Amino acid sequence: MRPKRLKTSGVLLTLVFAGAVTSFGWDLDEHRLLADSVFAAVMRQCSIGNSDSTNLLGGPLRFVEVGRSLPGGRSFGDQVASLAQDDFAPARFHERGRSIMEQLGSITPVLLDSLSRGQPSALSADNVVAAYFLSHYQALRTARQVRLSGADISVALHEALSAEALAQGYLADAFAAGHILSYNGFPLSYLQKRNRIEAHNYHRDRGVYVINGRGDAWRTFGDGLLHWYPAPYRMVFDACETSLKEVLVVFYISAGLDLPESLSDWLEDAAPDASQHEIVTRWLAERSGPEYYAVVRLPSLMYLPMPVSATWSYRTDEIDDHGVRRHHHYPQLREIGFHDPDLRDIDQNFLYSYEAVPNWMVPPPLRGASPTVPHELIKTDPDWASVRWIQKRTAPPSYKGLLVQAGSQLTIREGYRHTTVSLGLGYGLWDDLLLIKNVSAAVTYLPSFHQTERHLLMASFGLGVDLPGESWPKAFRLEGGAAVGWGEDFDDFGPIFAIGLDSRITPLNFTYAGITWRLKYQWFVLDLPVSGPAFEIVLQ
Repeated sequence: MRPKRLKTSGVLLTLVFAGAVTSFGWDLDEHRLLADSVFAAVMRQCSIGNSDSTNLLGGPLRFVEVGRSLPGGRSFGDQVASLAQDDFAPARFHERGRSIMEQLGSITPVLLDSLSRGQPSALSADNVVAAYFLSHYQALRTARQVRLSGADISVALHEALSAEALAQGYLADAFAAGHILSYNGFPLSYLQKRNRIEAHNYHRDRGVYVINGRGDAWRTFGDGLLHWYPAPYRMVFDACETSLKEVLVVFYISAGLDLPESLSDWLEDAAPDASQHEIVTRWLAERSGPEYYAVVRLPSLMYLPMPVSATWSYRTDEIDDHGVRRHHHYPQLREIGFHDPDLRDIDQNFLYSYEAVPNWMVPPPLRGASPTVPHELIKTDPDWASVRWIQKRTAPPSYKGLLVQAGSQLTIREGYRHTTVSLGLGYGLWDDLLLIKNVSAAVTYLPSFHQTERHLLMASFGLGVDLPGESWPKAFRLEGGAAVGWGEDFDDFGPIFAIGLDSRITPLNFTYAGITWRLKYQWFVLDLPVSGPAFEIVLQ
C-alpha cells in the first residue's frame, strides 16, 4: 500500500464508522479523559514524555513528533470522543444474550481480506464487539504498513493511532451497562426514542454483572459513573491500554525496531508461547472472528465483558496484594452437567450454550464429565463454588415521551346516552415524582360527540397519585383541561375534569414500549353539559 493510499484508507475508515454511528455509552468527557489517560500511561511506560515533540523511536532518522498531539492539533482523547457520538447505532450495543464469540461470528476471513484491500464497506458491524474488532484490526494492519508501504514513519504512526482512536470508543462502550443489556434491535424500538433512553439509563444506574475471558467477574455501570467505581474503571482502563499496546507492538516490530522494555515484558506475559514476530503474524492472520477469541486469544478481546447470571468460581493459587487467593470465574452453561443443579433465581436467558464459548471457558472438572459432577464439585471440593448473580435484567417501560391514546367515551344527559371513540396524542413528563405517577399532557379528539354531527377537541393535563399494594389500580388519576366543540349549531369552549384509575404499565416485551389501562369519569362543562365514563388504552 502506497503512502497516499494508506492515508486515504484511514480517512475512509473514519468516515464510514462516523457516518454509521450523539453519546450515552460513556459521555464524551469520559471518553476523552479515559483515552487521554490511557495514551499518557502507555507513552510513559515506553519512556516517552508528554511534550509535543518527542523522540518516540530513537535514532537521528527515526525522530517522530507524537507526544499527545495528533494531526489537527487534537489529542488522542479528542479523536476518540469525536468518533463516539451516536449512542443509538446498533454498532454501539452488545447483542443481548449472545456471548463474545457469537458476536464475532459475522467476521470472516473474506471480510478481513476486503478490509485489507481498502474496501471501507467491510467495516460495517451490527454489534459493539464486532465493531471494536474490525476497527482495531484495521489499526493493527495500518501499523504494519510502515514497512510494507515504505510510508513515512510519522505518517504511518499517526494513521495507526487515528484508526485506533475509533476502536477505543467502541471498546469503552462495550463496558457500559446500558450498552450490554439495553438492546437496540427490538422491533419498533425506533418509534419511541424516549423508551430506549430510559431503558439505557435504567441499566446504567443499576449496573450489570459480567464476566470476561480472563476469568474476572464484576459489576459494570454506565455513563456519568465511570470514575465512581474503581473496579469497573480499572477493567475499562486495562482493556483500552492493552488495545493501544497491541498497536504499538505491531508498529515497532514492523518498523524493525526493538520494543521498549515495558512493551517487551508485557508481550511476554500476554503471549509467552511465541516469538515477537510470530505473535504479530498470529494477530494479523485473516481468520474468522471466533478464532481470534477462542484460538488466538487476542489480549484485548479477553477483557470484553458479557452479562452473566451464574458462574463457577475457582480459588486459584495466585495471591493478591491483600494475601487473598484470586478467584477465576467460568460461566455456567445451559446444558445439563455444566450448571448448578439448583437453578432457583438464576436467569436462564444468560446461561450460554456450550457451543457459544471456547473450551477454555469450561471448568476443567466438567469437560467430558458426567451430569452428576457439578453437584459433587460443590459438595466436596473447597476450591470450587457456584455463584448466583441475581438482578433484574429487563428495564420496565417508561411513561416518559410520546403517548398514543385510544378508547371509548360514553356521555350521559337526562337519560340520553351516546358512545363515541376517542383518539389522542400526549407526552409523558414523569414516571414517578415522590407519590405522583404518570404526569402527562395530551390532546384528544372525539368525533360525533354526544350527537352525530358534533366534534370535540380536548387539551388536558393529568397526574396520578400512587396507591399502596400490588393490586390492579396503581394510581388514582386526576385530569383537568379545556375543550372546544363545533358542528350542528354546537360551537362552544369550556373546561373539562376527570377522575379515574390507572393500571400498572404492562410491558409488550417485543419492544421497550408498554400499555397502561385507564378507567375514568369525565365532566364536560359546555353549552350542553354532559358527563360519562371512559375507557382508554395508553401506549407509551
